[in-house]
Amino acid sequence: DTDRLTLSAGYLLSSKAYGSLSYTKQNSIYDTDERLDSVALYLSYFFDRHWFVSGEISRGVSDAATDFSSVVNIGYYF
Repeated sequence: DTDRLTLSAGYLLSSKAYGSLSYTKQNSIYDTDERLDSVALYLSYFFDRHWFVSGEISRGVSDAATDFSSVVNIGYYF
């Protein structure tokens, strides 16, 4: 288990789009004093009532954190 704190602020860009920016600080799962600090940009877009796409781009800001990661999701609401 790790301790994790995330601060996030979001904005409704339009009736179909949402974006947010977040900062996360997390302790490593290993027995070290290193923290895994990162910033992330999240965007989502709803095509219609059911289909959506979302994506996140994250960048580590501490030495121990992952330099860069990205995720894209395509989803369907039932």
